[in-house]
Amino acid sequence: MTKTNSPLLQQKRDAMLARILDTARVIMREEGVAALSMQELARRLNIRAPSLYNYFSSKMEIYDALFQLGYSKFADQINHYLNEDGDWQTQLSNLMKNYMDFALQNPELYQLCFERPVPGF
Repeated sequence: MTKTNSPLLQQKRDAMLARILDTARVIMREEGVAALSMQELARRLNIRAPSLYNYFSSKMEIYDALFQLGYSKFADQINHYLNEDGDWQTQLSNLMKNYMDFALQNPELYQLCFERPVPGF
């Protein structure tokens, strides 16, 4: 087994990917989705900006990962309530409530997924 395939190295890589995405979400929440910059992200992670490129090839790739995360979280939340019993009006009401709950709990992901505030994304 080579070092690049080691489970420990993969765990460290996965942990750093999660830190990058979590920090990007904080920046987006504080400054707006379109304000995400590689320089600010690196500064908050206490690394040099070029080091981010070991994990993501571009800022757009970070947005892509967050977009996927947003829709995954949204689908999990919605699917939980759509599987409950009830008439269509109740299910529709639950759907709308959960849509709004998702927006309030994850404003940066909601904006990225549903409002598309990033030019060229």
